[in-house]
Amino acid sequence: MTPEKDPNFLHHSKITSQFYATLQLFSKILLKNINLTTRIFSEIQNDHFS
Repeated sequence: MTPEKDPNFLHHSKITSQFYATLQLFSKILLKNINLTTRIFSEIQNDHFS
């Protein structure tokens, strides 16, 4: 039986691709939040030390 025709394999690969898609989305959101946070922090520092 080839792995492609194995229903368990198909199911597993579907779960894996969904997992990776979720992971990509999550890291995008995280990166956005990190960028926002660093911007806010640098603005606070600029205000505080100027």
